[in-house]
Amino acid sequence: MPHSRVCTLSVVLVVIAALATPLWAVEPSEKLLPDTTKGFFSVTNMKNLVDHWNETQVGKLMKDPIMEPFRKDAQRQFEERWVGVREKLGLTIDDLRGVPSGEVAVALLQPGPEQSALVLLVDVTGHEEKAAELLKKAAANLIAQKAVKRTEKIGELDVDVFDIPKENPDDEEEPQRHAALLLHGDLVIVTDSAAAMGAVLERQAGSDAKCLADVPAFQAAMKRCAEDAGKDNVPQIRWFIEMFGYAEAVRSGIPEHQRRRARPLTETLRNTGFEAMAGIGGHVSFAAEGYEFIHRTMVSAPPPYEKSMKMLSFPNKAECVPQAWVPRDVATYTTSFVDIRNAFKNLGPLADEVIGEPGAWPDVLAGLKEDPHGPQIDLEIELIDQLGSQVTIITDFITPITTTSERILIAIEVTNEAAVAKAIEKLLQAEEHVEKRILEDLKLLIYEVVPPEEKPLVPQISLAFPGEDPLEQEAAEEEMEGPGLFPNAAITVTNGQLYISSHLDYLVEVLKKREERDTLASAVDFQVIADKVKDLGKERCAWVFSRTDKEYRATYELIRQGKMPESETMLGRMLNTVFGAGKKGVLRQQEVDGSKLPEFDAVRRHLGTAGGFGVSEDNGWFLKGFMTKKEAE
Repeated sequence: MPHSRVCTLSVVLVVIAALATPLWAVEPSEKLLPDTTKGFFSVTNMKNLVDHWNETQVGKLMKDPIMEPFRKDAQRQFEERWVGVREKLGLTIDDLRGVPSGEVAVALLQPGPEQSALVLLVDVTGHEEKAAELLKKAAANLIAQKAVKRTEKIGELDVDVFDIPKENPDDEEEPQRHAALLLHGDLVIVTDSAAAMGAVLERQAGSDAKCLADVPAFQAAMKRCAEDAGKDNVPQIRWFIEMFGYAEAVRSGIPEHQRRRARPLTETLRNTGFEAMAGIGGHVSFAAEGYEFIHRTMVSAPPPYEKSMKMLSFPNKAECVPQAWVPRDVATYTTSFVDIRNAFKNLGPLADEVIGEPGAWPDVLAGLKEDPHGPQIDLEIELIDQLGSQVTIITDFITPITTTSERILIAIEVTNEAAVAKAIEKLLQAEEHVEKRILEDLKLLIYEVVPPEEKPLVPQISLAFPGEDPLEQEAAEEEMEGPGLFPNAAITVTNGQLYISSHLDYLVEVLKKREERDTLASAVDFQVIADKVKDLGKERCAWVFSRTDKEYRATYELIRQGKMPESETMLGRMLNTVFGAGKKGVLRQQEVDGSKLPEFDAVRRHLGTAGGFGVSEDNGWFLKGFMTKKEAE
């Protein structure tokens, strides 16, 4: 099967972050890449990045002898995956080591419809001899694959271009593959497109042709992150994605006959106004600004908004204290403020597009209200209008760790408990697999979903990322059936909240009466993170607290047990959907040999608390997150 560009790009991103070799000795990559760049990842200075990574607690953990067996296994798998890149560009991992001296950037271009190109730029100032040797090895590797070398005039330069044989010579649809290699001045340029090589060289020569740095969304993201960081904090990593163009460029790299028969999600989103999200980009640094890790991200989405894009309204609030019902020992706490009524009013275009029929959403609402065999509920008046704006999610797990250990609870603020309770009763009373429970201590009615026994124990969920083709919707007739997001959900209304829990036991635990000292707000580690969040901004539309040693434990233990593909955690189900076989009842294979991992106690000492927040701004949303150093126990 031909390797898609998404796989190639992923491998290149990983390898450049692993190479240890002045900040920009050559022109910054965003000035060399054309404005058709849809995906961009840049390491400002490779040695600086590696040095800072090694200063972090996780970096030190990875160098610990206890991690050596796992590290070797991961390296083996990586080298196996690198084979595709070697076939595509003629480069091996060892060839690249020690070559970069400054910036390394990789980009995915979309020169036109159904077109894409991959570009790797490496600043080799002072390492020109190593770079020349690198290109010789790359050429030899390509020729060993029976690639035909030729010289092509690109601009004023003679460039070595290699025509790579098709993997299936009889496949007329398989495009001809190429590799173009060049050392020009202090810059190595490697690409699978002669046209992309020409675009880079044109800008390197001083042309005023539009470049990535001219793209408004890229400018907005980099400027906003730089303003927040201050001039003294140069980012170690910069990245940018123009979502629609990136998804289409990736899709174009997959042969037509290998794509699933489905409509791309990008088409649905374009048709419903979400193209206003012009791009996402940000900065990332390790062991910087007093944190183990810090990131800044800008979602560039300048108004006006049309259709369902109007749903995305997140008012800023000053609150930074968790509700009294939140237990002290949660793994994560996330709260956000959402204009729920506005979101509901603008859901129609998106719902119609997903259903595939104009005007379908009003019919759905009318059916809920008027069908004599339905709940006979006016969803907007009886439920939506009775909700507040705060939405909170907490997570935890139970021990011993199993595939069903994760616990999640969603709480939506309500303004009229009685009205919401009545609406929930209408919606659930006729559901076949929903049973009523009474919590005697509180005299509280709880609805519990009890899946039929014959349903699969491992739920299959249908997300928009099947196989190798990102942002792709499955055709309705091909969707996998399953018990849904929370197959064992428990639902109730109390404490001014509509609670939806993944499991009844967790809902009961959360609803227990507790002293103030047993709430999250009283926890010292939470207060430290909350103070940092407050210092970083006066208002926010969302904020997050995480005890990473608890958040990652279930995933870590399941990997050690070799049971991650069976996991019912949110992460596990997402991985099964993205990387699975795409067939009902067939689990993906776990590729990491978790048996080589040490006990979690050896790892958790390196995992600190983390926090972050989001702010709604005039032209989009700004996000900032960080991880603190784990204090000695």
